[in-house]
Amino acid sequence: MTRFAAAVHLVVRGDKLRVSKIMSYRVIAHDRIQVRYETEIAAIASCALASGAGEEVVGIKTADRSGSIDHISVSGVFIAIGNDPRTSLVAGQLELNSYTYFMQGMADGDIQYIINI
Repeated sequence: MTRFAAAVHLVVRGDKLRVSKIMSYRVIAHDRIQVRYETEIAAIASCALASGAGEEVVGIKTADRSGSIDHISVSGVFIAIGNDPRTSLVAGQLELNSYTYFMQGMADGDIQYIINI
């Protein structure tokens, strides 16, 4: 994500990253990634698009275990929970890739999301 964003806010519910040591080191050492431990996203803020055709993300509200609330301006949110997709519920209804992640594309087909639920 750091290739596309000026800053990445990684919100971690626990007190440490549950990834390999090398991946943890890379995340912590990266100058554009800010890790927020023991924190959850409490709300995603949005505003209406000028065209009236929907909304856009403008920020998030986070809450840490001490009760501290923070508002962070962001233009997008990517939520990932774990590495083991639980997609059996939608198998046969949505297109799944070989890793059993489901695929979703924009109308023009230029942007593709791989979603892990």
